[in-house]
Amino acid sequence: SFIITNLNNLIGLIEYENHNGMYTTNISLITAGSILKANGGCLIIRLNSLAVNNLSYYYLKKILISNKVSFDTNKSYLEFININGLKPKSIPVKLKVILIGDYETYDILYNSDEDFKKLFPLRAEFSSVVKVNENSIVGIKKIIEKKIRKNELFNVNNEAMSEIFKYLCKKSSSKKRIFSDEDDIDKLLVLSNNHAKEEKRMEILKEDIRAVAYEEELIESEFISMYEEKKILIEINDRKIGAINGLAVIDNGYCTFGKPMRITCVAYKGAGRIFDIQKESNLSGKIHEKSISILKGLLTNILNPYESIPVDFHLSFEQTYGIVEGDSASVAEIICILSALSKKGIKQNIAVTGSINQFGEVQPIGGVNDKIEGFFKVCSILESFEGKGVLIPEANKDEIILKSEVEEAIINGKFCVYTMNSLNANPEVKTVFGEDSLCEKLYEEIYQTKEKLRQRLGKEGEEDADIEKIINNMLIKSAFAGFKFYIEEYTISTKRKIIIDYKIYVMLKLWKKKEDGRYKL
Repeated sequence: SFIITNLNNLIGLIEYENHNGMYTTNISLITAGSILKANGGCLIIRLNSLAVNNLSYYYLKKILISNKVSFDTNKSYLEFININGLKPKSIPVKLKVILIGDYETYDILYNSDEDFKKLFPLRAEFSSVVKVNENSIVGIKKIIEKKIRKNELFNVNNEAMSEIFKYLCKKSSSKKRIFSDEDDIDKLLVLSNNHAKEEKRMEILKEDIRAVAYEEELIESEFISMYEEKKILIEINDRKIGAINGLAVIDNGYCTFGKPMRITCVAYKGAGRIFDIQKESNLSGKIHEKSISILKGLLTNILNPYESIPVDFHLSFEQTYGIVEGDSASVAEIICILSALSKKGIKQNIAVTGSINQFGEVQPIGGVNDKIEGFFKVCSILESFEGKGVLIPEANKDEIILKSEVEEAIINGKFCVYTMNSLNANPEVKTVFGEDSLCEKLYEEIYQTKEKLRQRLGKEGEEDADIEKIINNMLIKSAFAGFKFYIEEYTISTKRKIIIDYKIYVMLKLWKKKEDGRYKL
């Protein structure tokens, strides 16, 4: 295996000496490249080293097709000078070449270069994430022991070993898989060993592993300080109409952390449209734009698939000044929309994350651990994490691997993690809206009101089918401002009419009718 830095290292070159303006060379100035050095054997090349060097891939392909190496492929600046020198014959080569790279580069070459398919017909795939089983655990323990011997590190006790495995599982975002990259393991052990030395210990403990694995980066501490100084506004108490705490992940490659963000919605008279402020300001990614379109379909499906509602929604991610991408906030967005529509307050002590489809099914998202820990940390800084919680998709529950302080708070019942798999799940919806909203008492009240309407219309001689039609038309045409309602009777041109101002149509459409005719969520 050779490190390819340029075309000369790959193929070789003939050097020239300048003697009083005359360029000369001899056989001692011929340098072999990696291909000739590996002739008769195997050459391993990283694809990225080929990509960053001009013409390297072109000449490698040419050599593999012809099975010959020629030294006239590159003369650097001398190719513009007419000189006489050595002209060695092409050298036959026979070797195997292995390219190591990522999926994206492989896909580009495979689909855009016909020669690539013929020259590299075999493909082997390797992943640094493996399933947790007896073999993988034994293998990683051997890697750890090898690193300790090689770097002359302190011994790792059993608790610290368990903490290492927990950290590696967290890196893989699954309890059933583990991250086995040797470089990361080596870095973790060396830094933990240094931390143990600073603490004047002769053994690596779990505290050393935690201090290194979960060290707070500068950019994260800067964000946290902005919450503490009230520069980023967020509510973690009481209830708010049309406002919810969403969760986002900031990932710059070498540092990943979660942070809560405020999502707000305002409902006003319109034609059932959702205006995304991020999209209007060219601050929305393609996936986020798709999620907004999905919300339009979901909202129509919830309310009335065949009627447009007379309400528009203005949706915004507050205090975001860059591109908003992804669909992991779509559950929080639809809850925020329903809150603005129904005028029901959302509990601010619960942060929400999750993707949703047009049928109201909640889909898994990424970065669930970072999001939970991010909200936990902000709550701890602002006030207290007691009585706070996070609502996540049920499909993500097997990925929950949290820091020790968060786990301890959950075990003691001071911090909660809720799961949901559908927008129609009653307990999960109550988690966000509170016990006093969307409850049976309200359903009974609306059911009784509809019965009163039927009785009044029935006295005027209307047929049952016509009564139902009149009621539905009244509900559809009503505005959406609150839950208190009244019935007013008056006469115009000797014909009695009923005006409904309780404005509750959206909630009616969320209920399923029971056999006895009553409505229930």
